[in-house]
Amino acid sequence: VRQCGSTRRSATAESAEAAYGRLMEEVRKSSTLGEIEGILTYDEQVFLPREAAEARARQKSLLAGLAHEQRTGEAMRAAVDGVRGLSFALGEREANVRLSVEEFDRESRKSQELAERESRVESAAFEAWKRAREAGDFSLFEAELKAVIEVKKEVARVTRPEVATPYDGALDAYERGMTAERLDEIFAETRAGLEPLVSAVLESEPPTIHPALARDHEGWRDTAAQAALARSVATALGYDFARGRLDV
Repeated sequence: VRQCGSTRRSATAESAEAAYGRLMEEVRKSSTLGEIEGILTYDEQVFLPREAAEARARQKSLLAGLAHEQRTGEAMRAAVDGVRGLSFALGEREANVRLSVEEFDRESRKSQELAERESRVESAAFEAWKRAREAGDFSLFEAELKAVIEVKKEVARVTRPEVATPYDGALDAYERGMTAERLDEIFAETRAGLEPLVSAVLESEPPTIHPALARDHEGWRDTAAQAALARSVATALGYDFARGRLDV
């Protein structure tokens, strides 16, 4: 273990190993709660009956509060403080510690109430979006969309006060270091390359569509055949069906 920066903390290899182990134990608990939330969300978006949406929103809101407590509670704080300022020789551990400390510092700025409210707003918005899509009526989604935007702006301001705009904060949550300014540069370059290509495609003769790709091909309605194909591909890629399943 090396000394790190201005904090100049030093530790024996044994004590650093123990501190890292305590941190990873708490991180694994947080990750497990995240996996549970992912299962609930998948079921919500794929299988959940409409009338069960309110109950699922309550479940996910409670889970969000528990996850926030795990990510920012005393056990996590002690684990983070145990490694803060230390530098580890192995790159993987160095990255784990850096990201864990950053995540703790950001999540600690968010209240449990905000974490729970964010989850409730997201669930309500998803149900509203489904209704709006089925009806082809954006007005059924508009209010919930505005609510999502406002809560995400609040989360960005609270957890990432150093960024220039709330949108930069929201971007950073998914793409670390990304900003709206940089995104504009990327999209401008992408557009410059795509516009000529799109124009050429639109001006060309329509291609002949292979029968197998036609919308009315019976293969698109044969879910059993689709499932068999997906299973064979997953098996070829080494997917372990003893640890997971395939839903069609």
